[in-house]
Amino acid sequence: MSSETKVAFVNGHNQLRAALVDGPVNDQPRATSMQQMVWDEGLAATAQKKADTCDFAHDNSADRIPVGGAGKPIYEWIGQNLELLGSSDSNFNISKAMDDWWAENLDYNFQTSSCTNGKMCGHYTQMAWASTTNLGCAHKICPETSDMPMPWALVVCNYAPGGNIVGVKPYQIP
Repeated sequence: MSSETKVAFVNGHNQLRAALVDGPVNDQPRATSMQQMVWDEGLAATAQKKADTCDFAHDNSADRIPVGGAGKPIYEWIGQNLELLGSSDSNFNISKAMDDWWAENLDYNFQTSSCTNGKMCGHYTQMAWASTTNLGCAHKICPETSDMPMPWALVVCNYAPGGNIVGVKPYQIP
C-alpha cells in the first residue's frame, strides 16, 4: 500500500473523529476527547491477510492480532471494519468505505448504546471509539464471481485497542 493511501486512511479517520470533539455529529453528542490514530504496520499486515481472502465476513479475532517478540500478541482485542465496494484499480476510492462506516451514526443511539432495530452501527462505533489509537487497513481488488458479476474491492481496517465492548459507550461526553 502506498504511503499516500496510508495517510489517507489515518487522516480520514482522525478528521471524522475530531468532528465529534468539535461539536455534535448529527444526533450524536459531542465527545470530551478523542485519541489521534496512528498507522500500525502489524495491523495492516493482518488486514491485508484478510483482504487477500476476498471473503466478505469477519475473521476470527485472534487472526487479527499481530505478534511481537517471542511470538506474544501485541494487543488483547482488535476491532475490524469491512466494506465491499464495486470497484476496479482505476476507480478505487477508500474514502467511500470510511464514509459508509461513519454514516452508521444515524442508526446509533448514544443514550442506550444500541443500534436502530434492523440496522448496523458497529462500524461507526469502532471508528468513534475514543481510546482506539492504532489503525491498519488494506484492500484487495477481487475477481468477478457468480455472486459479484463485476470487479469489487474488499476494504479491511483493523483497530487497536479494539472497541465495541458491550455496555461501554464509545466515548465520554461533557
